[in-house]
Amino acid sequence: MKHLFTVALTLLFALTCISISTAQEFQTKDAWAVKIVVEKRISQALCGDGSYLLICTTEYTDVENGQQVRKTIGQADCHETVDYLTKALLHDGKADGKPAMFYLKLPQNIGAGYQMDYFAGELAKQVFAQINGVLQQKGGSIKRSPDCDQKMMSAFKINGN
Repeated sequence: MKHLFTVALTLLFALTCISISTAQEFQTKDAWAVKIVVEKRISQALCGDGSYLLICTTEYTDVENGQQVRKTIGQADCHETVDYLTKALLHDGKADGKPAMFYLKLPQNIGAGYQMDYFAGELAKQVFAQINGVLQQKGGSIKRSPDCDQKMMSAFKINGN
C-alpha cells in the first residue's frame, strides 16, 4: 500500500512538472475569450452536422404570427443562438461595468493545454444549460440514448487552445 502511494505521488509530481513545462503559453482571459468567440468553437461543437443539439433534441412549441407551431432546432438557428450565448457568457463588462458571471470566474491568465480545454468545455456546458432550460419551457426535451449520450460527451470536449 505504501509503495502504491509513493508511485502515485511520483506520477502526480511528474505529470505536474510536465504540465508546467509544456504549458509554455498563457493567454489573458480577454485574449482567450476573443479567440473562442471569433473562431466559433462552441457553436461548431454543439451545432455542427450531426451534432448533439441537432440530433438529440425533441420538438418544442414556438409562436409564429400568433399561432403555436412545433419546431425543431435547425442548424442556422442553433449557430446563431449558441454564438449569442457564448458572447454573453464571455462579456467582459468593460463597456457597461456588468461582466458576465462566467467571465468573472475565469482566471486572469489561462494556461495552454488542459486549462484552456477545460474552460472551453465548461463554457459549452453553460451554453447548453441555457438552451436546455428554454427548450424545456417550450415543451421540448433531450433524447436519451447511447448515441445521444456519446454525442453529449463529445460536444463538451472542445479544443480551447
